[in-house]
Amino acid sequence: TDNSTDVASLGWNTAVMPIKVGSAAGVATSDEVAGLQYAVQHGVKIANLSIGSECYDATEANEVASAQASGVLIVAAAGNQAQNGDRASYPAALPGVLSVGATGRDGTVASYSNFGSYVDMVAPGGSADGNSADDLLLLSNSGGLMTAAGTSFSTPLVSAAAALLLAVNPAYTPDNLRSLLMDTATPLYGGRNAWTGVGLLDAARAVQVATLRSRFNPLTPARILDTRVGTGDAGGPFNTGETRAETIDGLGGVPSTGVSAVAMNVTVTQPSANGFVTIYPDGGTRPNASNLNFTAGETIPNLVVAPVGADGKVDVYNLVGSTHVIFDVVGWYGSTGDSFNPLTPARILDTRNGIGDSGGAFGTGETRAETIDGSGGVPASGVAAVVMNVTVTQPTVNGFLTLYPTGASRPNASNLNFTAGETIPNLVVVPVGPDGKVDVYNLVGSTHVIFDVVGWYPSGS
Repeated sequence: TDNSTDVASLGWNTAVMPIKVGSAAGVATSDEVAGLQYAVQHGVKIANLSIGSECYDATEANEVASAQASGVLIVAAAGNQAQNGDRASYPAALPGVLSVGATGRDGTVASYSNFGSYVDMVAPGGSADGNSADDLLLLSNSGGLMTAAGTSFSTPLVSAAAALLLAVNPAYTPDNLRSLLMDTATPLYGGRNAWTGVGLLDAARAVQVATLRSRFNPLTPARILDTRVGTGDAGGPFNTGETRAETIDGLGGVPSTGVSAVAMNVTVTQPSANGFVTIYPDGGTRPNASNLNFTAGETIPNLVVAPVGADGKVDVYNLVGSTHVIFDVVGWYGSTGDSFNPLTPARILDTRNGIGDSGGAFGTGETRAETIDGSGGVPASGVAAVVMNVTVTQPTVNGFLTLYPTGASRPNASNLNFTAGETIPNLVVVPVGPDGKVDVYNLVGSTHVIFDVVGWYPSGS
């Protein structure tokens, strides 16, 4: 294991938050609920519940559903009472929970592992056959090592694999994680069944598939949705509590298939009240999260990376009031494309003091080519796209900026909207032209522009 402690971890570089919710006497529902609430409040993305009971508890079910709505994947032990017959164990049998059974040392289902339609998959949990060599090696509560068997020990392996997938793609939702782990499992006994679900955890394959699905393909910005004029959606502004499915696949250069996520500059304009919009894959559960917060009357953009549903669409939810929504697509993720190379943020353009451009503030309708390649840690060649925090400061009037690769036609899209006198940033992903530059267009008035580069995508990777 190379760590001199005898125990290997599956979740590489994963922060673990241990929360005690019971004792040798068992787990009270009130303690489990309090533990889940604490986990959600402190930003946990995956909750491992190596506990269970044959009794359904509405309080437990409500708290699990609340955690799921907050974007938490719940992974729970299927239970160790196979001798009692086909009986469900909770919370493993609750909707949306990833229920994990166990296999023994020989790779077959463990004799104690619960079975039933609620079992989703299995992972190694030990044989419990009286031979400690057939069980799992664990850290002991009293120090040192011990051996044990049970679904309580197979479940953390699946939770750790989910953490690995999040490390590959932080944009993954609980539904994405659950589906990917199950889709890449190794089938046992001919296919899905009551004893092993879809099959045995294959963490390596899951990570490989996640990596393939997470390659980025930059696009010249293209407007695919504008509710003001009916582009992509003739339904007009979004109203209070309204959710609509908006098509992504096949628009603006995005392929019609093979898309796992999309990168878009999302703009809200003419909102009648303070609020927010949430964007998530069509067919999924709306998360307790926001992608773009705004105040009444404001026009504000934000770069959003959103997984795409199986039907090639994303859902857009508007909390309150009436507002128009604009999508300018800038790229997509799939099985082919480029791998991201992060950089320590570096300022490569500041028109206030001549960094990268001594031309001063941008004027009305002005377009300038700004050098990217060879600046701030970006290589001098082989760059497909750059990721930058772009800031506008000291604008004299309301307006917007558009960034696009040199040599391309200026798209009908915006990367950063602003009001007179405002200093406002936005994260921008933009392809780089063949000369290693990007064009910057200022609609109207005078404004200074700042580029802080944070990463790049290579060409041909």
